Amino acid sequence: EELQLGSRVATPRIERIFGNEELSDFEIKLLAYLIAEGHTKGSWVLFSNNDKSLVNELKNCVYKFDKNMKVDLHSKKGCYRLANKDNRYGFKKNKIKEWLKNLGLYGLYATEKYIPEEIFKLNNKRLSLFLNRLFSCDGSIYFNGNRNGWEIDYSSSSKKLIAGVQHLLLRFGILSRLREKNIKYNDGIRKSYELVIGSENIQKFIA
Repeated sequence: EELQLGSRVATPRIERIFGNEELSDFEIKLLAYLIAEGHTKGSWVLFSNNDKSLVNELKNCVYKFDKNMKVDLHSKKGCYRLANKDNRYGFKKNKIKEWLKNLGLYGLYATEKYIPEEIFKLNNKRLSLFLNRLFSCDGSIYFNGNRNGWEIDYSSSSKKLIAGVQHLLLRFGILSRLREKNIKYNDGIRKSYELVIGSENIQKFIA
């Protein structure tokens, strides 16, 4: 009865959870890519990234999801559209769009994104694949001479997404610290959230 919003609660440093959700590898990769770099607020399912290896893998995943879909340039370099191959008049349903709707991930702003419960039910082998692709988009590794040397970080404008990533890392015994920062965005300031992994936890992450 003494607990209040914001009270500190002790939790295990390692989450021993064994999931049994059945998602294929290409579905896991698709989810990671679209959560990290996807845009679904408008009429299209879009993906923005300039890394050719990631774009090529995305194309392969989309083909495995639905052979009647394609990934093509949308409006500018690095922005791709996931659409039906033959849908001139928009009559065909976009299966990936419908899939994202069922997962509750379609139509979200970047600040509203989160990790769906299906991911939390994955076993650790498949979960590592999800985190790998997620960090491939929005993660970085760098040497910080002012602090503790090498660090890995993951950034997002969604606090709920960051909290989910931090929780999933505990499944592997990886500790991270969360910090908030203000970044310039267009003509204003946006709050961003960053997970930082350092010291021996880097070795755990790489492994």
